[in-house]
Amino acid sequence: VSDQVSISLGQPKFDVILANPPFIPVPPSVSDVAALSLREGKSWDVDFNSPRYGLFSSGGASGEDCLQAIVEMAPMLLDDENGLLAIVSEFMNPPSSLQYDPHFAINRGYSLIEKLEHLWNSGNDGTAAASSADGILFTNEFPLSSETYAGRRAVPNDENDLKRWSEHLISCEIHSVSPGLLFVKRHSTQDPM
Repeated sequence: VSDQVSISLGQPKFDVILANPPFIPVPPSVSDVAALSLREGKSWDVDFNSPRYGLFSSGGASGEDCLQAIVEMAPMLLDDENGLLAIVSEFMNPPSSLQYDPHFAINRGYSLIEKLEHLWNSGNDGTAAASSADGILFTNEFPLSSETYAGRRAVPNDENDLKRWSEHLISCEIHSVSPGLLFVKRHSTQDPM
């Protein structure tokens, strides 16, 4: 996803945007080795070095780089009336019925929902209708802990890789992960007359 999109005022907008962006919060040291090896023309054994993900699935250090870009650009790209954004992804620190505690959420900063709302509004193209939308996020009731997620992403039986993943998730303040679906539907703020 480019960080710059050229949009002219007269350009038609999309009715629907569907996205399945790269979402894995890959430790930079792991993704850098793969990218640099390929860039330098060296062979890189995907099965040995990274059996749990490919270069195509790295969502940046936080796992949210592409998701952020899509949510920020959507208000400018979607039709002003009833444009729909649909995303399938893994969501970091999703709401959980077991961990809802307002004090806990406040201490962690933005909740996932607040973060998505902030991203949507930061992509506002200056029109009142740009930020007018309703959304729903479906995630698992019980998301994976960062420890379990690290174990699933690390090379099997490699304690160093498990440690690298665990430390990376902690440094990114990722406490839990869940697959999910996000739907955001724009609606006009103009009163019908």
